[in-house]
Amino acid sequence: MKSTLVTLIFTLLAFTQLSAQTQYDDILQEYFNVDGNGAAAIVTKGDKVIYQSAIGKANLELDVDMTPEHIFRIGSITKQFTSTAIMMLHEQGKLNVRYAITDYLTDYPMNDQLISVEHLLTHTSGIQSYTDMPGFMEKEVRMDLTVSELIDVFKNEPMNFDPGSDWRYNNSGYILLGAIIEKVSGETYEDYIETHIFDALGMHSSYYDHNEEIVELRATGYQPAEGGSIVNSDYISMTLPYAAGSLMSTVGDLNKWNQAIMHGELISKESMNRVFTPYVLNDDKVTDYGYGWSISMIGGKPSYEHGGGIFGFLSMGIYVPEEDVYVAVLSNCTCQSPDQAALRMAALASGVSMEFEDIEVSEAALQEYVGVYDIDDSDDKRVFTVTDGKIYSQRAGGQVFQVFPYDKDKFYYESRTTVAFDRDDAGVVVGQTVTGSSGKGIYAIRTDEEIVVAEIVEVSKAVLSNYIGNYQLMEGFDIEISVVGEDLVAQATGQSAITLVPHSDYKFVFTPAGIAIEFPEDNKGEAQEFLLIQGGQRLTAKRK
Repeated sequence: MKSTLVTLIFTLLAFTQLSAQTQYDDILQEYFNVDGNGAAAIVTKGDKVIYQSAIGKANLELDVDMTPEHIFRIGSITKQFTSTAIMMLHEQGKLNVRYAITDYLTDYPMNDQLISVEHLLTHTSGIQSYTDMPGFMEKEVRMDLTVSELIDVFKNEPMNFDPGSDWRYNNSGYILLGAIIEKVSGETYEDYIETHIFDALGMHSSYYDHNEEIVELRATGYQPAEGGSIVNSDYISMTLPYAAGSLMSTVGDLNKWNQAIMHGELISKESMNRVFTPYVLNDDKVTDYGYGWSISMIGGKPSYEHGGGIFGFLSMGIYVPEEDVYVAVLSNCTCQSPDQAALRMAALASGVSMEFEDIEVSEAALQEYVGVYDIDDSDDKRVFTVTDGKIYSQRAGGQVFQVFPYDKDKFYYESRTTVAFDRDDAGVVVGQTVTGSSGKGIYAIRTDEEIVVAEIVEVSKAVLSNYIGNYQLMEGFDIEISVVGEDLVAQATGQSAITLVPHSDYKFVFTPAGIAIEFPEDNKGEAQEFLLIQGGQRLTAKRK
């Protein structure tokens, strides 16, 4: 009897483990194709690896299957290593994060401002980010620059805001941090990271990337092309991302890295508290960023996260301290973000429900939710519309997202945010609550405001042909404009092609994503740029 019971227990355990493995496989396969570009993933709980796998190809031309051992560029996850190196030097008394950067980079122009090392770490310096400077990534992307030459690119640019008064993601700040590491340590950034972090932790598959070097098991990087195909990624000199994004690693090595950080192997508990505390601005507004990590929530549980994007590669790492869960997902194409896969894996390992089963809802029933909703404690509104049997949500001036029904009056976004509608006693929808990964709901009451629909016009092929071409929005992010039949089509790096609806000869929109593209009204001949309007931002994309 005892033997039978033991056998039953082991059988149940094996079944549970197999079921979990299948769930992780299903998530990975939902975002990545076995015959396309690839991805590698790892999920750990405590010191145990509970899932490690790969999908797709490390090299499409040679038909090489992806494995968890393949090496990827990790992009901005590099910032975690840079911030940790800064804190190691801070603990050694070689620098102080509260001191001005001119204590270490004496010739850097401060423009009558006090810019601290901490401002660089937290993206609150106000310094111009070189990757956002018009034309830089077009002209310089293939050129090798020294650290000094790279700093010269942005050091004399006007400040975006006073230090500490606002938050804006900033690659220039991390270039300066790399220069500070070199100044106070007497070592190059590459040597410091490889000696004091990679070698110290046994991260033998992690490197500072050099295009010309032969690296065993290096995955090939890809990017999307017209018509849904993919091509080899554009070249970028790895001197340009530097301390903001030039490292390579594997999912296994990233797990070693996370374990070392969380177990205090590199920095003290006091330093860790600084690293993982959201920075507070001058006006006491709390940001969602510490030192090299974003501070977020998954199902009400705190999480430390960072993603990365660089030519040919996308990455995402998430740690949930309450559950001691770590997830890393790396991809070798900018055609598919790993963010949602990583988020869902982290939720699954942390016991947070983020999986939904779609249900069928008629278009007539969906129309009951259509309307404009006033968001509590805000001047913002959220609009729900129905098009071709699908329902969409848009925050005023923001991106439009499709939402999917999973229960009566309940819908979810791809991000796993949910929206639940309320009805009055007569059954009429009167409001809704949107709940994000933090678990905190935001209520919005339905109004009688009318939803305005813009007029659609016809545009001649002669005019459309002037817009055909490849435009660069920012580093590693292009938008290809083409004409398919009678339609203008746009395809951005890492995204599917979308058909733009003309509202005039020069303005085109894609309602489901809240995108507007405006070409110059006085354009004659081949357009040289356009304005992309989305989520309240206005960004200029220039022809390459």
